[in-house]
Amino acid sequence: MFKNLESIKLSDLYQYLYNNHWKQINTKLNNAKRFEKTYDGDTFILIVPKSDELSDYKQRIYEAIKTLSELEDIEVSNLISSICEVNIDKMDIRLVSEDFNKGTIPLNIANNIIPFTREIIISSACVEENPRARYNKPTKKALEYGDIFKLGQTKVGSYIISVEADLGMSEDDETPFERRILDRVQESIYQIVNSDSCDINEYYKNGLNGNICEAFAKLKDIKQPIDIEYNFIKSKTIKDNKNIPSKISINNDIFEKAEKLSVKFKEIQANEEVSIIGKIKNIDLYSIDEGNKSGYLTVNFIYLDEKKKRNVKIYVEGEKFDLACDAFKEHLDVKVTGLLDKSARTWCIDDVKIFEV
Repeated sequence: MFKNLESIKLSDLYQYLYNNHWKQINTKLNNAKRFEKTYDGDTFILIVPKSDELSDYKQRIYEAIKTLSELEDIEVSNLISSICEVNIDKMDIRLVSEDFNKGTIPLNIANNIIPFTREIIISSACVEENPRARYNKPTKKALEYGDIFKLGQTKVGSYIISVEADLGMSEDDETPFERRILDRVQESIYQIVNSDSCDINEYYKNGLNGNICEAFAKLKDIKQPIDIEYNFIKSKTIKDNKNIPSKISINNDIFEKAEKLSVKFKEIQANEEVSIIGKIKNIDLYSIDEGNKSGYLTVNFIYLDEKKKRNVKIYVEGEKFDLACDAFKEHLDVKVTGLLDKSARTWCIDDVKIFEV
């Protein structure tokens, strides 16, 4: 038997076959599924068990993997890894330097890269929830995604850190939020590299914002010359709609560039402290953590001396969220004091100091 054969889930094996253009064919077999694929004009058949509780399950899986390995011309160990990771999105971060050729890095660099990687994931999650030039602090939901993404095993080749997320099996057609986060990270890095030829006012709609720039700017603390190569390896289960390179390389020059961009995003943000009174039109629940709820409110109010009403999004949690739900049910006005951000099409209030019904 092959090593790690027991780690294969039938659902992952089926998905791998679908992703690689095997067609399931109707069959009268009660305990197996039949798949077909054509190679060089010849059609081959693969029989896969329907259940892992069958008495000869291990033997059937062994035969299926052996046949698939020969047909796909893939080593069995690599094939098993690909099947087990069929719903995984990865971002490989390769640190390139003469000092890293032995597969080790100084602790001071690791101390910069690991927190930075978590920070760009959290920042991307936050701006993906609500695209804005800059926000003052991440939402609780965005912080949770900092833990959903995992560090994979390091690889050979200078020094490679692998960050991955399981997309799961979605029952609808929506792109998983984990994929959307990784897409935004990819777009952000591409935008920083090519920022000389782009309008940053459009960046945060699908990529870079001020917080992501600030995260990159912190890497200035790495004093020695370093190249970082990002390689985005996405599951075929979800179509990749990004028309940009999967591999993007940056160097120390980018950190200075990111710092300058972060200043520009702060100028776009243009916060002002306001107190508003209005009615809640909608509540989007984002997280329930041990009974502590959080989410976004859409509040309809009149801004200063304007005659028309405007909508503003406000992130609240805990007691403020519970108060908001009560006000929404009773159609009561709420009073909110905080920092108004008018940089995006939908205005937002951050750093809520007062929330009253």
